[in-house]
Amino acid sequence: MRIEKANPSQLKEIFRIFIECKLSMELAHIFQWTDNYPTIHHISGDIGNGYLHSLNHNGKSLGVINISDIEEPEYNKIPWSDKEGKSLVIHRLAVHPNNQKQGLARMLMDFAENYAKENGYTSVKLDAYSGNERVLRFYENRGYEKRGEVNFTGRTLPFHCYELTLNV
Repeated sequence: MRIEKANPSQLKEIFRIFIECKLSMELAHIFQWTDNYPTIHHISGDIGNGYLHSLNHNGKSLGVINISDIEEPEYNKIPWSDKEGKSLVIHRLAVHPNNQKQGLARMLMDFAENYAKENGYTSVKLDAYSGNERVLRFYENRGYEKRGEVNFTGRTLPFHCYELTLNV
């Protein structure tokens, strides 16, 4: 398995991962994603900007993660611990439902955190839907600390904002 920047030829395959994840979450009564987010336009932009990384096995994408230094405007109201350093931001972590519970999300997060350390970032930030208990536990078990909550249009529940301070 390899993690590398996603390329435009993978767009449809990667977007299918998001569609399948959305459907799977909805069956579990988790309404994290909507028909307006994420869209194929979001994913195309992620790929075009070089932010989306794909975990590939035998020529197939099994999961993806968006890593950049772009923070949501809503993050401005959060009392982050790392106020002076450089933060890596994680968005849109997704593993195809057929490949979940195999450690692939952990591999993608390890990749992002190592990337942050290797490139001089002092913290990693992300937000996670408060209605998705499994993902909240996942981040908390990795040492992420909740710093606050934000609300996004179209979602009834808030998103918890998490931060991992890095020792660089």
